[in-house]
Amino acid sequence: MSETTTGGPGISGRAAAIKPSATLAVSERAKALRAAGKDVLGFAAGEPDFPTPQPIVDAAKKALDEGRTKYSPSIGDPPTREAIAAKLSTENGLPGVEAANVAVSVGGKHSLYNIFQCLLDPGDEVLLPVPAWVSYAPQIQLSGGIVRELPTTVGSGFKGTTDDVREAISA
Repeated sequence: MSETTTGGPGISGRAAAIKPSATLAVSERAKALRAAGKDVLGFAAGEPDFPTPQPIVDAAKKALDEGRTKYSPSIGDPPTREAIAAKLSTENGLPGVEAANVAVSVGGKHSLYNIFQCLLDPGDEVLLPVPAWVSYAPQIQLSGGIVRELPTTVGSGFKGTTDDVREAISA
């Protein structure tokens, strides 16, 4: 193991520089308050407050019973990608969506992290419309990018104006 910029073995300076997750901190606080008998609604992690629906549980058990325990393609298995493409085309009115252009991941944050890792080089600037989910800026920073906040408002429909973009970008 190598020494890190933080002086300890085993973890990179990049990883050591990551601030603790605000999402997890708020979630843990809500759990603690619930454990103390408080009536709390948690809006941090987006985790459902109900058990996994039975059809999903049944399908998972069936897949295990059928021996479907091998790795799937990293972009997602073809039947799932085809189903998503069909859903987007028919239910969402996006004609022409093809399975070849669909990728399956464990969630939006996972996809964005992968995108940032693929697209950003150290020092690349990223305009981040704010307010934004608390994970986006650290993902950009971990990928070597520099966050340039693009302020938005209710009045702008949470979209940056041309003037805001001009002010946020550098040469």
